[in-house]
Amino acid sequence: MQIYKNMENRQPAEKVPINLLRGWPNPSLLPVAQIKAASAAALSQPDVATPGLLYGPDPGYEPLRKGISQWLSRFYRLQYPSDPKRICITGGASQNLACLLQVFSDPLYTSFIWHVSPTYFRVCPIFEDNAFHGRLRSVPEDDEGIDVDFLRKRLQEADDDKSVPRGTLKGSQPWRKLYRHIIYAVPTFSNPSSRTMSLRRRRQLVQIARQHDALVITDDVYDQLQWPAQRLSTSSTLEHAVLPRVVDVDRELDGGTNRPGVDGFGNAVSNGSFSKIAAPGVRCGWAEGTEKFTHALSQCGGSASGGAPSQMTSTFMTHLLQTGELEKHIFNTLQPAYARRYHSMMDAIECYLLPLGVTLPQSHRDVVGGYFLWFALPKPLLADEVARVAFRDESLIIGQGPLFAVHGDERKEDLERQIRVCFSWEEEDNLVQGIERLARCDDILRQRLEPLNDVDEDKGALYIHHESLESLEAATAEPTKCRVCSTFLDSFTSSERQAVREQKPQEYVTTAYLCRADHLKLATAFILVVNIDDNMLTPKMRDENSDFMLMMVFQPIEELVGTYCKRPSGSSTVSEESWDLAKGWLASCSHEHEACGKGSKTSWYPTRLLDLGDPPDEVSSIRLVLMESEPIDAEYVTLSHRWGQASIFRLTKDTFDQLRDGFDISILPQTFQDAMAFAKRNLKIRYIWIDSLCIFQDADDRSDWMKEAAQMHRVYEHAYCNLSATGGEDSSVSLYRPRRTDSLCHAEVDLTFSILDPQASPTRYAMFDYHYWEKELSNCPLHYRGWVVQERLLARRVLHFCRNQLIWECNEMAASEAYPTGLPSIYQNQAKARLKSLDPDTEGRRLRQLATTESDSRFFAHQLWPRIVQLYSQCQLTKPEDKLIAISGIAKRMGSIIHDEYVVGMWRRYLPSELLWFVDQHRQSNGQPSVRPEKYRAPSFSWASIEGCISAGTPVEEGILFSVKELSIDHVTEDITGLVEGGFIVLEGALKRLGLRRPSVPVDIWLVNVNGKDLLRHTDEEWGPTSLLVHLDIDQADFEVENVAQTLYCMPARQPDGRYWSFLVCLILEHLGGGTFRRVGKIWTDEAEEIDFILGRGEDESLMPCQTYDAESGRHTFRVI
Repeated sequence: MQIYKNMENRQPAEKVPINLLRGWPNPSLLPVAQIKAASAAALSQPDVATPGLLYGPDPGYEPLRKGISQWLSRFYRLQYPSDPKRICITGGASQNLACLLQVFSDPLYTSFIWHVSPTYFRVCPIFEDNAFHGRLRSVPEDDEGIDVDFLRKRLQEADDDKSVPRGTLKGSQPWRKLYRHIIYAVPTFSNPSSRTMSLRRRRQLVQIARQHDALVITDDVYDQLQWPAQRLSTSSTLEHAVLPRVVDVDRELDGGTNRPGVDGFGNAVSNGSFSKIAAPGVRCGWAEGTEKFTHALSQCGGSASGGAPSQMTSTFMTHLLQTGELEKHIFNTLQPAYARRYHSMMDAIECYLLPLGVTLPQSHRDVVGGYFLWFALPKPLLADEVARVAFRDESLIIGQGPLFAVHGDERKEDLERQIRVCFSWEEEDNLVQGIERLARCDDILRQRLEPLNDVDEDKGALYIHHESLESLEAATAEPTKCRVCSTFLDSFTSSERQAVREQKPQEYVTTAYLCRADHLKLATAFILVVNIDDNMLTPKMRDENSDFMLMMVFQPIEELVGTYCKRPSGSSTVSEESWDLAKGWLASCSHEHEACGKGSKTSWYPTRLLDLGDPPDEVSSIRLVLMESEPIDAEYVTLSHRWGQASIFRLTKDTFDQLRDGFDISILPQTFQDAMAFAKRNLKIRYIWIDSLCIFQDADDRSDWMKEAAQMHRVYEHAYCNLSATGGEDSSVSLYRPRRTDSLCHAEVDLTFSILDPQASPTRYAMFDYHYWEKELSNCPLHYRGWVVQERLLARRVLHFCRNQLIWECNEMAASEAYPTGLPSIYQNQAKARLKSLDPDTEGRRLRQLATTESDSRFFAHQLWPRIVQLYSQCQLTKPEDKLIAISGIAKRMGSIIHDEYVVGMWRRYLPSELLWFVDQHRQSNGQPSVRPEKYRAPSFSWASIEGCISAGTPVEEGILFSVKELSIDHVTEDITGLVEGGFIVLEGALKRLGLRRPSVPVDIWLVNVNGKDLLRHTDEEWGPTSLLVHLDIDQADFEVENVAQTLYCMPARQPDGRYWSFLVCLILEHLGGGTFRRVGKIWTDEAEEIDFILGRGEDESLMPCQTYDAESGRHTFRVI
């Protein structure tokens, strides 16, 4: 993008002109020696020279026709070899086009000339000279070539138009056929667009031509000039065509040109020439069609009067074909030379133009070729103006899009931003310099800097980023790929990218927003946010709540004191370098980190462990050991893994003896085998704990599981290290995986953000992906498993085996292979990057150090709980009934620090405010609607009763409008952090009658009625009325039944405090009978008038259902279950 790409503004006193418009071969590529030898050979042989110097036969020199037919049969690998009778010698492609029109068209009979647009700019006069002025019509093309739907529609309209004359001007001839329509195209490496028409489109084109009596004339002059699109391909020579010509398709499709009921002329002709593969000055070419067609062409008056054109040069070209010199020249000289030129120009375009928003067609081809490259300028640039300034300021000549418009085309504006450049004529150094000059057209490129909004130093500036997915993908191509674009595109899966490709952009695909980074407390940094246009997302992508946004932070290098970045080596995470780094982290942590139990050795052990045998032997067999009968005095590690769909060998009553006796590890999933080998070989640790092998997993007896789950927190707390299979979808995959390391470290760039800071000077910045830590770690598959939250938090040390690198977390440091000594400050300051520090004791100390007014230190530990709940609720559990058990370990750890009573996922001290949780957009993390499980697991007032993404209530005391008078929870076991089977709370607060209804328009809002009054804010013509913000625990279509039965109530729960909190929050309750309610959701409002009304006394509040009512305070006592 121009906003962060600085151009080197070199202005030499005099510039050598560079012509990137001229479509000629460079003189160094002309086969002078070969043609000289061929002419000498031909003229020295009387049997060749004499006929060569005389008038030739109408179809042309017979030996050349034979040589061409054999050569083309080889090159196109024709199923049926071409017959010389299908070949007619011509004076080159342009001369032959005029002959074709003279023979096969008639100004009255032939309706229109249809051109693929853009078209070769010198071809239109040839048609106009044949009396078709004003009857040239354009047909657009896309990345498959000609738009056949457009063509078919327009041809049918022309055929149905009765006003078009149907007579003829030319006299009838027995050998002639007149066509109703002429279609002109360059199907392969088209001039000017460089596109190649797909085989599917070639077939469709032939079918359309047959249906509408059309002749398809194709200039097949670039077919032999082809090479691999990738520079690093082992060979730049391609000896066979990738696609058949249109004339070949016509010959074979659906019975071919000799199918019953047709006249034998066919509907396609191939116009060939030696101009591009030998030399344009030879003025010799050929046409190929059916025998009847080429015979008719040979009878053109201009040819028949003096015989076929180019008779003498035909003898030269025959010699070049017969000796193989022409093919050698093509394969050994032209293809490698043009491939080199193409890649030089492409590299320059990728370096200088793609970052400006320039886009190229068909960016994913395997084979490219021809003479030209075609690209679109970003808005608002216009090709004519760019060409003018390029010529004036840079002595550069380019081909502007309107030059290639079909004469008289009303769609000319589609080409206003297109540019054609040629890589065949200029010297190779000039190709790169020419593109560099084009990018330096300063006064034009400044127009690109016009933002979409009014630029403000505080608000920032919004720009169009890319106008098409093809442009965005092209900007990610090696070797000069854009780090911003490639990082953004990596957030899309292949299926999502394909879905976006199928959408039609309005004006752009992505936008970029540039602003200062003040809110990150980085005064000298800048932020670039790239967003995809919402119209480009499919409904499925929106429903899944995918976040297609990239936020890049540019921080001055000089501020990164102490930040060390190292790009990991190796194409896989299985490497000695990675293992040595992991061992270094472990050694440093165990010997130096106070918060991680420096120098301590565990004195507590799980009930069972797996014995890997004496180090340093390789792990081949293991056995289960019982600490009660085989006590040990050694460290052990644990494994966090995702069960997924993998079939896992596990501990049951039936497998107990086998595990005790010992067994071969080959029966275990790959994740387990890798973890065991790493622990034993690299860490020299003999014992490992894995849940599925150390806890009985019998489905009919969960007694052992319940017992072990209650002490799960101790298993991880006392482990030497937790090995985490973070990147694995399930346990069947390896801990190690192939990786990409190109984007693991920040990039460094020289930038000037003058748009926001007019006084700015060039500065070297580090470019960070702000969500790097989430992508590398937090969003990995394992972290969507609910049990892993406490495994990750409670373990002193965690070594993550991620998709691209090993990552380290302990209570004092987070690091990665890319940042081996610790994360840069921009990541350290993020809550998700400090997840391991959510340990209540560790993080509580950090929060206390930041505090200035709060005296109760336990308050700060309480502040961590909502963050833990939020993170935990975004995870999934195989068994939903484990909701409370899978977080009980963290609850036990928290309880030991804050010394508070645990209440089904909340804490007694701040229970009133913690009851004010809500479900974010009434959805789960997988995008599904939130639900209340059929099997009871918690009272309705607890977030644990809901399967959904929870925003937990913040621990506060200010502004709370109700109190908890009584609390009763029925626990399944003595463990108060475990399963519950019932419970209630008794609240004292003011109940209000509530009504909820949907508006008449289909929008996701509720209209709220409190104590009989509709609380409506305003009415919009399109959207209708709006009302208070309603957060339901579980979404439902309507509340008609509840409204009629008058069972909905609300209770004001928290009011504005006059400082930081400006909302009135009410709990939504449903009356179940007597004085008993269940929770339904929450209501918010910050409108003063609404707040005053809701907090005021209603006339009939004494009649509300409750256990007791205090008339003086207006408060009800009632039970919530």
